[in-house]
Amino acid sequence: KAEKMAHDAGFTPQAVPPKILFPLLEGASFEEDENLHDMWAALLANASSPENSEKVRPGFLATLKQLAPDEALILRWMLDQLPTTAWRIPISYNGIEVAYEKLFGELKAVGHRPIIVDLRCRTCASGLVVAGLIEKTLKSETDGDGYAFTWYGYEFVAACRPPKPKD
Repeated sequence: KAEKMAHDAGFTPQAVPPKILFPLLEGASFEEDENLHDMWAALLANASSPENSEKVRPGFLATLKQLAPDEALILRWMLDQLPTTAWRIPISYNGIEVAYEKLFGELKAVGHRPIIVDLRCRTCASGLVVAGLIEKTLKSETDGDGYAFTWYGYEFVAACRPPKPKD
């Protein structure tokens, strides 16, 4: 997968430092979830890129190893909601909850308020906060709490996406 990503981005992969390579291969080899496996492959492709290798930090490997599948998809969804130059824009918790329901089909109504079965969405968001990938913000008085990427989280998600071709 990483080799194809490198080919699609138009570069020949370069050697990856052992400090990155060996933990990366180990993490990828144990991953069963396809979306998380794609993130491992993208990390490897970026680590082998002459343009992006410095963006792959050793800590990203430990972070990715700890992610649950729903956390990975919510991070990707959050990044897709943002303009490329505005990584700090908060996304309302309600928006994340709706996305979670669409991705995982877990929403059900209790009374007048929809809640997530077993509060998985809140657990997912809390896990991303604990990992330092997003932080809770006050979006607005009408929307309530929101979440925004930390710089570390933004860079992590960007490094876990396939490299883009040079312009």
